[in-house]
Amino acid sequence: MTVSAGLYCDIAVQTTRTTTMTVDELGFPKADVSAIREIAKRRTGLTLITGAVRTGKNTTVLAIANELQKLPIQIVEYSNPVEVRMGYAQKDYHGDINN
Repeated sequence: MTVSAGLYCDIAVQTTRTTTMTVDELGFPKADVSAIREIAKRRTGLTLITGAVRTGKNTTVLAIANELQKLPIQIVEYSNPVEVRMGYAQKDYHGDINN
């Protein structure tokens, strides 16, 4: 973005390894992997992934997205900003909820 003092940008550095993991590779116990898969199968509702900084929230949600990409469904992500380029449609709505 252009601002009065020049340019402003947000940056998030992710390694390819953490953005391409599957749910099986996260290291959770089998019961937790099953629960994550059941949550991912839901087609309505809202799932919140919460926790302290650097506890694996983004890695977990990206692993779920990687699992969902294998299904015959269409995924569109709306983010502000798009932090990680994935293999599905992503739109930066620039903070404007009308987008």
